[in-house]
Amino acid sequence: MTKRDVFSDDEWRTLVFTPLVVFYAVAYADGSISRLETGKLTAMIDNGTKLTGPNTELAREVFTFLKPQFGPAIQALEASIARGESFDSLLAAARALLDRKVPPAEAAGFKQIMVTVGAGIAEAAPLFGPKVTAEERVSVERIRVSLGAP
Repeated sequence: MTKRDVFSDDEWRTLVFTPLVVFYAVAYADGSISRLETGKLTAMIDNGTKLTGPNTELAREVFTFLKPQFGPAIQALEASIARGESFDSLLAAARALLDRKVPPAEAAGFKQIMVTVGAGIAEAAPLFGPKVTAEERVSVERIRVSLGAP
């Protein structure tokens, strides 16, 4: 039995959207998304498929699902946002789902990995000037609070 088997299709979509929401929230925080930020996300998804530590199984499964579905997942997320879903509402839905259906230690692990994704995106650009803008710092903290991450 995989972690995926515990979730409905809509619930799984919520979890798969979470790293993408984190990406958009941080990358757009300073007004634009750079190629470096997008490259960092794809590298983090690839690395996420190899997670082996304690309480990483759900995140690994989400990244493994997301990797070959990246383009369609981005399109689905953008369609959801066009229909009025916000980053905050998507993160709140992920938190509620994790708190309701995932053992606490594993939920905390998933949430912390998502905060790490946000911090990694913030560190990705620019080539010159401060690596992490004030807006990105605020966005990463907002993600931490929204997800209820440790």
